[in-house]
Amino acid sequence: MERVIPDPSLPVYAAVAPWAEKDNAYYFSLLYSVGEAFGFEIKTPWNQLSPEQHEVLLHGSREPIPIQADSRYRRSQTYVRPFEGILPILERQLRDASGEAMRQKLEKYLELVPCATCQGLRLRPEALAVRVGPYRIHELTSTSVAESLRRIEQLMGVGESEGSAPLLSDRQIQIGDLVLREIRLRLKFLLDVGLDYLSLDRPAMTLSGGEAQRIRLATQIGAGLTGVLYVLDEPSIGLHQRDNDRLLNTLIKLRDLGNTLIVVEHDEDTIRAADHIVDIGPGAGVHGGHIVAEGSLANLLAAETSLTGAYLSGRRSIPTPSQRRSSGSRRLTLVAAAATISAASICRSPWAAWCV
Repeated sequence: MERVIPDPSLPVYAAVAPWAEKDNAYYFSLLYSVGEAFGFEIKTPWNQLSPEQHEVLLHGSREPIPIQADSRYRRSQTYVRPFEGILPILERQLRDASGEAMRQKLEKYLELVPCATCQGLRLRPEALAVRVGPYRIHELTSTSVAESLRRIEQLMGVGESEGSAPLLSDRQIQIGDLVLREIRLRLKFLLDVGLDYLSLDRPAMTLSGGEAQRIRLATQIGAGLTGVLYVLDEPSIGLHQRDNDRLLNTLIKLRDLGNTLIVVEHDEDTIRAADHIVDIGPGAGVHGGHIVAEGSLANLLAAETSLTGAYLSGRRSIPTPSQRRSSGSRRLTLVAAAATISAASICRSPWAAWCV
């Protein structure tokens, strides 16, 4: 309700935010009819209505009431039916929305809350009662991919847990061997594309474009297809250099399976690992559009008109400034930090050029 009625001091006809955004002649007549039936005027501020009137407006009336047609009709027209309620109307409109624009407008009035039955675990009580060794299903899906893999390997006694006693008995491992091996393999694919920090219960809508692309890539690796053309748009964006190396190894595996990969990239390691390079330039936007170099890495490095080749070969470079700009009085303040990072660890990071 707080999102639908963001300012309770407004009059009733203007307080319902989704209906105030549009030509609301229909909703104006609807609210007027409810007011006539339940004893309030629509110019009354929302916060001055009684709890019963709030309940009727938000959730509807049980008994039928006379509802007047809006002013778009030339003849006065009244029909009798229960008032559906503001929140049920919005839910129905969202459910029936055919266009993405309308759906996005209505979704901003929703609030995600955990289910009262499963507490947000999204599983039935019967599924939550099942254990694999000491773990329930949500205890494997609510942790990071890296931690989930570690727990699966503990169950099987393989990988980093090899040599220690498995958490499952020999009979249990025999029963679940195929499933556990498949889960372990797919988790390793996610690690290989640099997604070890994600949890398996992460909503898809919260993923960045690069994360979603790498998940699809891991899925394709697991499918084991051959003769497929993959087109990737800057898959290395946001990756740590260590994870970038893993991603390149994954792409090479896909290629070695008999597939073709076209990768749009500006990352140096990706360019150097390519079998065939096409450099488009010589500049950006309207200053480009021409193939300035094509073929092997040696062809790119030798191309006189290629800016990419000039920087990769060392003919051109961007020197590290001898003096840094002063930040003046500007400071970055960390409030309620859960951990501290030493300056030395920052200087070992990919952003070492920022260290002063």
